Amino acid sequence: MRWNTLSAILPVAVVLCLLLFWLPANLLPRLLLGENPPLTSVSGTFWHGQGRLLHRQDDLGLLSWDVDWQSLLEGIPWVDVQLIKSEEQVPDWILYSIHARVQVDGLNVRIADLTGEVEPTWLAGYLPHIGSSLEITNKVSFRATGHWQRQSLGQTFLWHIPASAEGSVDWPGGQVALVLGSVRLIQDFPPVVGRLFQAAEQLEFELTTAEDSAVLADLALNRKGILQLRSHYQLLEKMKLPVRRPSPQEEIFNTLFFDLSDVLPTI
Repeated sequence: MRWNTLSAILPVAVVLCLLLFWLPANLLPRLLLGENPPLTSVSGTFWHGQGRLLHRQDDLGLLSWDVDWQSLLEGIPWVDVQLIKSEEQVPDWILYSIHARVQVDGLNVRIADLTGEVEPTWLAGYLPHIGSSLEITNKVSFRATGHWQRQSLGQTFLWHIPASAEGSVDWPGGQVALVLGSVRLIQDFPPVVGRLFQAAEQLEFELTTAEDSAVLADLALNRKGILQLRSHYQLLEKMKLPVRRPSPQEEIFNTLFFDLSDVLPTI
């Protein structure tokens, strides 16, 4: 009797295991990114797969994932995620490599151990939009953690401001070339560090020199999608630009505002 029961259960168990093993790849992105994940060319399985991450038809790179089996046995799994954009994949002005561990617990999405590197070409590609160009040597590295509180299971968290976040940025220093019209200024620049933190319902980022903590610039992004960028006189002084402060107490050289509400949905 016991053998008959076992022989009846065993094939069912094997079939269930096979079905679990071959769960389709698009199920995991739906858990992580919402009901309609912005992915294309998805391949692999639920446990190990990849696809191209899109934002408004822009290709952000190859996103791949691996489910941590050990954490799965503990109840709430962590997923190791990697996002890479290289010239071989998509020729563009911003190239990067990002690695992170992501956990989804109902409406909560947590990102831990996020690390990455960005090629310096992104500055040269971005700054022409504000009338200048900046070229630097050496890669920019960063690390961060974040926690998102989704309003529904089908909601993506990618383009929203996190409920909490902290992180850091490091640049080892090197040559900086600032192009203003027909003028090209080249200067050796000291190592730079940045700090990302949450304050007063907005994300803030402060960029300073590593050697003397001189504030070079700061950014603030509020929940309405408005980004404030302030350039400090110390940035111009480190670049040895011929700009004088109106008074010794004056710190802010320029303030710019960018409306990112159409790019970064608010919550």
